[in-house]
Amino acid sequence: MLLSKHIIAYIILMVMSSQIFTHAKATEMDEIVKINLIGRGTSHILNEPVPAILTVVNTGTVPIELLLPYPNPNNLIFKCLGDVVLTKPLEQNQPERTVPLHLEPGEEVQKIYYLNRYLSFASAGRYLVSYFLELPITIQMDSGEKHEVLLKNGSFDISIEGDFEEKLQKILDQYSIILGHPDPEKRNEAAEALFFLDTPLVIPYLRKMLAISGMEQQSILALGRHAASKEIIESLSNVLDHPEAAVVGTALTELDKINADVPRGKVHLLLKSRNASIRLLGINWLAFHHNENDIEFVTPLLEDSNPVVKEKATDLYRLYR
Repeated sequence: MLLSKHIIAYIILMVMSSQIFTHAKATEMDEIVKINLIGRGTSHILNEPVPAILTVVNTGTVPIELLLPYPNPNNLIFKCLGDVVLTKPLEQNQPERTVPLHLEPGEEVQKIYYLNRYLSFASAGRYLVSYFLELPITIQMDSGEKHEVLLKNGSFDISIEGDFEEKLQKILDQYSIILGHPDPEKRNEAAEALFFLDTPLVIPYLRKMLAISGMEQQSILALGRHAASKEIIESLSNVLDHPEAAVVGTALTELDKINADVPRGKVHLLLKSRNASIRLLGINWLAFHHNENDIEFVTPLLEDSNPVVKEKATDLYRLYR
């Protein structure tokens, strides 16, 4: 009866490694690196960020470099058993990357992983979380570099309490404050904590994060995971005024995914942008959302200084004629 109260979540932390790496068991690497992954805090409220802390210590006598799977989700896979824990789909095209970390002998690094990115806990209860870590390591030997992939597994318990909205609101407020921290790593961790929450209480925070430099695309994607509402559509539509093409393109993609009625005037303004990439985004969007009333806005681009924009505009113009 006791075991039936536990949901076993298998967390597989996988880092895509080069073929030059060879695999080594944890026992073979104990003299070089020490790894520990535990849950932070014994109890959490339903829908709050659930962190786990990964600690890596260079216990050897030479420098090492490692590729930690944070925050890049392309290198992480989570699997769960049980009806009340949902495994979230892996998103392959996040605007994130993994950067090698250098550790001198005796140095350590800690990274926080928020389980909300990968798992959705539908109800209160006690959960046993198991993990498997595949960690590429480069050892700086006197004779040259040696490449290994350390395999490590383990488990830790977490407890999820009932839904307490007022308390959850205070927790979200605290993370929101950290978004203004002078340390960029602290800011990014706070953003990560909020990006993947399932509760609609997080939406106002995500809307504000659209205005934070470097967090626009992730905030757009986060809003797109929630049920479409007037506020979300309005926020995403306003992002079309952004000067960066990558941000505008992400907003257009998410608006289409949620079948939003995009203000056509906003797209027409894209055609007047000084950024050729943004003009091209506007042309491509109009081509997939054909309306002959767009012809007067497309016509000026027939003489565009950018050859690609000019070609696409010409193709679209011919459809109208």
